[in-house]
Amino acid sequence: MEKVLGSPQSILWAYYNILRILILDFHNTTDESEKKEKAFLVIIVSVTIIEAFLNIYFFLLVSEEKYSHHMEHLKNEIKKTTFPLDKKVNQWPMLLFNKNVDFGSGVGQKFMNLKNLRNKLLHFQSDHNELDIKNIKITKLLDITIYEELAQYDVDSCQSIVLDFASEIFRLAGIQEDKIPHFIHSWFGDLSRIKGKNANNLFNK
Repeated sequence: MEKVLGSPQSILWAYYNILRILILDFHNTTDESEKKEKAFLVIIVSVTIIEAFLNIYFFLLVSEEKYSHHMEHLKNEIKKTTFPLDKKVNQWPMLLFNKNVDFGSGVGQKFMNLKNLRNKLLHFQSDHNELDIKNIKITKLLDITIYEELAQYDVDSCQSIVLDFASEIFRLAGIQEDKIPHFIHSWFGDLSRIKGKNANNLFNK
């Protein structure tokens, strides 16, 4: 396939639309097993969108003269598939803005909770468990409580966490508060935070 070029924001519009479709599917699903499957996907996609946003936004920032002296350093870190999200959120804002998101409260804490939930869903590190049923021992079982406990709250909070975290990054970058809703629309295709738009429409654009 030939190389396909697009605006930096276009891929985030696509990812964010996937998230909105998954959330809508979750609410339209009545089977509890299917709801957990869709909740899992919502959480994975939400954290993925935040990481993709950080990669793209900071890559664009270092192309500006103000931050150009960080270009090679940041480009090298973005290329590293093993460079973890934790380092990106902790190091990149400090590197460019000399300040960071407060991860102890507000949206920073909500983001960390979401990221940690994603990690727990992917990295099962519990001991091997056993189940004894009528003297029949079943071994090498995993504790999957974290998956079984997925609920509507986990799903409904994801969309706002994505947008709130991006808004906080824009704030650190010096974007004026009244301009942030327009930046959210530009980057994610979401009009819900612009005054006069219908915040309840999942597919507003």
